[in-house]
Amino acid sequence: MTSLAENNAIGALLATVSAVDRDRGANGHVTYSVSPDVVSRWVVVDRLSGAVTANASFDREKTSNIEFDVVAVDAGHSPRTASTHVSVTIEDLDDEVRLV
Repeated sequence: MTSLAENNAIGALLATVSAVDRDRGANGHVTYSVSPDVVSRWVVVDRLSGAVTANASFDREKTSNIEFDVVAVDAGHSPRTASTHVSVTIEDLDDEVRLV
């Protein structure tokens, strides 16, 4: 679980995930993706580093929480996968105009 203040910059780091494959050579290389794919309009995961970043600037009044999985896949002949669940809470800032 992580949080991010609304009105964030696109590209803001949300989390970094890491998977280890003990195979040697190309079989030990791991790539990452988000699931379900529809979440990619809000977040992006770097396929090589596992860094999860914002793909949009969030408004807490419209979106308060985003949940998705990051999936790691190795490059073996019979690829193995693992996943972790990520929950991002969008924190509210006092950005509404007040009438006095």
